[in-house]
Amino acid sequence: MSRIVKLLRRLIDHERWFIFATLTASAAWLVAAGISLPLVLIAQPESLPDREPWIRIFSGLLLAPMIENLIMIAMIGVARQFVDAKFSVAMMVALMALIHAIAASWMAIAASVGFLIYGASYVLWYPSGGRRAYWITVLQHAIFNLPATLAGTFLR
Repeated sequence: MSRIVKLLRRLIDHERWFIFATLTASAAWLVAAGISLPLVLIAQPESLPDREPWIRIFSGLLLAPMIENLIMIAMIGVARQFVDAKFSVAMMVALMALIHAIAASWMAIAASVGFLIYGASYVLWYPSGGRRAYWITVLQHAIFNLPATLAGTFLR
């Protein structure tokens, strides 16, 4: 684990935000897929509403990451008034998973893993600027959503 932490710290120190976002989002996706796969074999998740392909791509890769990460930042900001950064991220992950569970039950699993990564990344990158931290988490979120968005759009 310490090698991974050292690698991520080095990427942050050298401002390698694209590599950082790509690696962390890919790792989060692999963990979420590994957790979700056995559940999908037991019962099929609910299908998403039928939409035009460009709407699915736009909402999955741009709109949802931008809006959801703004909500995430607001949750972390409010929670940090009362608790430390780690606990504020944990509270945000629980709330975002609950929101995703209400919207689409299966998405709560992936959302938990994804938002844990986005929240931790936001806290780690925030010292180099709030806007930069926000856009890094949006990029992570878009990369994380990419396989599901493409599959939901083209493999129907």
